[in-house]
Amino acid sequence: MRTLLKDADLAHSPHFWIDLDGMLNFLPRNMGRPEFVELARSGTESIGLSGAAHALEGYRRLPHGWRTTPVGEHTDHHMWLQWLGMPGFRGVAGSQTTFLWFPSIVWGKIELSERANALADWFRRSREPGFADEFDTLTRSAVLRSAEDENLRAQAEKRALNDVLATRTWRLRQALVSAQPLRALLARRREAR
Repeated sequence: MRTLLKDADLAHSPHFWIDLDGMLNFLPRNMGRPEFVELARSGTESIGLSGAAHALEGYRRLPHGWRTTPVGEHTDHHMWLQWLGMPGFRGVAGSQTTFLWFPSIVWGKIELSERANALADWFRRSREPGFADEFDTLTRSAVLRSAEDENLRAQAEKRALNDVLATRTWRLRQALVSAQPLRALLARRREAR
């Protein structure tokens, strides 16, 4: 993080999360990309507090610094909005994983003992010889699945848009066809005058 912060105000590592089946998943997040910054400003996307770091110099330029989060807002997103609104904001995403996320929205639905066992299992695995290679394989697989999912979503959105356009085109053609007898009637009336 220290290396990343040499040229940035805010840095974060890749977001990998674990589902209840123990599968590693990837959430593409990058505060260094303008399109992601816009999604974060709108509240559509964000990064968590874990795996994020900032420079003190940048923190001192914030309008408020750390403050109590209003009810109904997420603490991390509330904080990041200050950073994102800072003139000349410089964010960067790293390529090295610094944390694994067990999201409470997923893991909060099971017994605490099961959650503790899963965490203990990941901790144990992380200490075994060869885990770094295993983890590299898992992260590559998660990134590929994420890209494939994104591609499928984009294709579905494109098909939906094409369907809407085709429907609108068909309706316009129908309206024009139905308007032909009306146009002929109006033309005959004009000629009759």
